[in-house]
Amino acid sequence: MSPLVPIVLFGWIPLVLALFAAMPARRAVITAYIAGVLFLPCTGYKLQGIPDYSRATATSFLVMLGVVLFDSGRLMRFRPSLLDLPMAAFCGAPLLSAVSNGLGVYDGLAAMVHQTILWGIPYLMGRLYLGDVAGHRELAIGMLIGAMVYIPLCLLEVRMSPQLHNWVYGFHAHQFVQTIRLGGYRPVVFMEHGLAVGLWMGAASVIGVWLWHTGALTRVLNLPMQFVVPALLATFVLCKSSGALVLFILACGALFAAKWLRVRVLLLAMAAIPLVYIGDRVAGTGLMRRMIDMTAVVSPDRASSLQTRYSNEVVLVQKAMERPMLGWAGWGRSRVTDEEGHDTSTTDGLWVITLGCDGMIGLAGLLGWQLLPAVAVIRKIRRGALGSVEAAAPLALAVVMLMMAIDCLPNAPSAPVYLMISGGLTALSAALRRPAPVAQPDRVPLSLRPMRPTAPAIP
Repeated sequence: MSPLVPIVLFGWIPLVLALFAAMPARRAVITAYIAGVLFLPCTGYKLQGIPDYSRATATSFLVMLGVVLFDSGRLMRFRPSLLDLPMAAFCGAPLLSAVSNGLGVYDGLAAMVHQTILWGIPYLMGRLYLGDVAGHRELAIGMLIGAMVYIPLCLLEVRMSPQLHNWVYGFHAHQFVQTIRLGGYRPVVFMEHGLAVGLWMGAASVIGVWLWHTGALTRVLNLPMQFVVPALLATFVLCKSSGALVLFILACGALFAAKWLRVRVLLLAMAAIPLVYIGDRVAGTGLMRRMIDMTAVVSPDRASSLQTRYSNEVVLVQKAMERPMLGWAGWGRSRVTDEEGHDTSTTDGLWVITLGCDGMIGLAGLLGWQLLPAVAVIRKIRRGALGSVEAAAPLALAVVMLMMAIDCLPNAPSAPVYLMISGGLTALSAALRRPAPVAQPDRVPLSLRPMRPTAPAIP
């Protein structure tokens, strides 16, 4: 491990606080999370009596500290809404699960705190700072800039193999063999896996295509979008992530169909995909089995991979259904072992991990914060304004959130930026339910559904 690892991880502390001192709080939050996702080393340090300080927790720790020190008033003014219940259930489920499995309150509290740091704090930052269209636009541009910074790094690793994390931090973030794809290499850069890079570049490509097409953004970093978007798309394809490519095509198809046909049904259908898939896996209707058979006609290798995933999910779901409501808690209790105690299961999808550890309560929370905020915002955009400049950033981010939800079926992405999107969509949806002040009618989003007029008071 390189000496740069502790320098970067602990040097991150003053750097994040400096961001809050030097720029508006919202921009500091967005910059800290995006930079942390893109460049922090994939490791950390165990600390006695408190949660580990690692890539996964460092930015949330420090952003929360920055908000407390530099913008505590906003935090004190925060008021939860009903759409926050799924995230509350998702963060609280580990405590209930641990207690129900006899692991004790201390173990449950530790698991709940860890879950809250990883998932709850980024979501809260979205709730605090992304409650308007301007905040969504700033985050969308930030994600686009982050992807642009990754373009030369991805191209370098496509040519030279994924070595940047090893060169800078002294070790590979993941098994090198998993970077070999289609006779070449899949870039990893400074993320945990090539799949995470593929999803990030795919999400940024959707944002770039949509903001450019709607005219919401013509230049970024003083570069014309007609140059930025093709470069981004070409790099995304070279990431060789077939799942992310399918999600990109699905997202763009739904967005353009929504604009041209003035219907939201395809966008909302994306939200139904995780529900249908998980329902099939839990109920055993055989839909996945038929999908594998159809895939085998096109790609036997891909069908073999799906078959492996299918077989693992069968046994994992069977084990989870032995404790359906609150799961098996932590310490690997939800995994499947043979007679000699050897682990025989492979857990890839975030949904099946959550079902096994935290049961149906945790899974309901997961699906709730992934799907409900995006659906709520999509439904509030007028049909005739689905392609408008004003709605471009919120709509693009809502679709990116649905892409992440679908990606959680085969994978377990943990990038906190997606959680910020979820919190921001929740905040925007809550704001649209409140009537705008009469003295400031210009702040009402013209392309979003207005509130129903309240009935006049009866004298």
